[in-house]
This record gives sequence, C-alpha cells and structure tokens, in this order.
Amino acid sequence: MGIFKREETDHLPEEILLERSASGDTQAYEQLYTRYLPKLYHYISRFSNFSPDDIMDICQDLFLKLWDRKELLLTIHSLDVYLKRAGKNTLLDRLKHGQFKENLHLQYSERKEQFRATTEELLQFSEYSTLAQQAISQLSARKQEIFRLRMEQDLSLDEIAALLHISKSRVKQSIYEAKDEIRAFLKKRGALSILLLLIHL
Repeated sequence: MGIFKREETDHLPEEILLERSASGDTQAYEQLYTRYLPKLYHYISRFSNFSPDDIMDICQDLFLKLWDRKELLLTIHSLDVYLKRAGKNTLLDRLKHGQFKENLHLQYSERKEQFRATTEELLQFSEYSTLAQQAISQLSARKQEIFRLRMEQDLSLDEIAALLHISKSRVKQSIYEAKDEIRAFLKKRGALSILLLLIHL
C-alpha cells in the first residue's frame, strides 16, 4: 500500500539485463531491482505477516546477496522464479533458526504456490537441525559446498556447475554420494527420519 511507486523503466528483455548485470552493469541491475522488487515483496507478504519493514529487509538482502554473486545471473533463466525460490528459502531458514516463529504462517490453497514442507515438519526439522548439521559436516569440504548450494540455497545443478566451474555430471554425482553418506550417518544414530526432511528422499 503505497510502498512502491510506478516508475518508467527501460523495457529491455530480461536476458539482456541479466547479462549486463553479470558483467557489473549497475544500471542494468537497478532495472531488474525496480522490475522485480514489488513482485518479490508481495510474494513474501502472502506467506507471512511480517511487518512491511521486515519484508523489505528480506527483499533487499536477497538482491544484495545476488549482486555479490552476480556471476550466477548468467545461469538464471527466470529471475522471478529464482527470487521467489530464494524468498521461500529465506523464510524457512529464519524459521529453522527460531526467528519470527510466532509471525510466520504458511497459507495453502489450490491456486497458490506452496511450500514443500508443512509448518509441523519445519518445526521438527528445527529440533533436529543440530544433528542434521553434524551429518552434513562429516562430508568432504567439496561435497559440503555442493550439497549446501543444492539443498539450502536451492540452486539448480546447472547453476552449481557454473558457479564452481565443474561439470553438471560431477555435481550430480557429488550430491548422490553426499546423500548416501548422510543416510549412513543418520541411520547409525536412529535418526533416518531427519533425512526425509533434509533431502526429500
């Protein structure tokens, strides 16, 4: 309500703006920011009752983090989809770490995009997060990096491959091996159910 003002923007295709932004063009990135900030803001507001300031902080933080890793922009096919996915993950991460627990409420309906986990499952994940992190920490440094990019930041295989300068097949194999090692770790501790929340097997 009155937060965003309609501004004239250069209607360059998204792919061109992404390419220019990836090369460090701040004006191109400002155009992407102007174009997608309102969409991201309203998307996050649909799934939470955070204050306008809190939602704006989340949105701006996501854009700043993406700018810091601007090379990823070349691998993004739809910035709208990417930002919504990142916004969802931010909400889940804040819930997992105990932030805004009382404020967060997930709204489900047939015509709305849905989170893949229920509130109850997320709370259970929060309780087991220490053990889950122990399972991940026993991986090699490289596998940890790939696994976290995939499962925590929700990057695609192509995005991870481009970011780390390795083949897509190597990314896929590393994730497969990481899941096997985590499964074995949790099974020994009688906590295999955590794996279902962590990696949706």
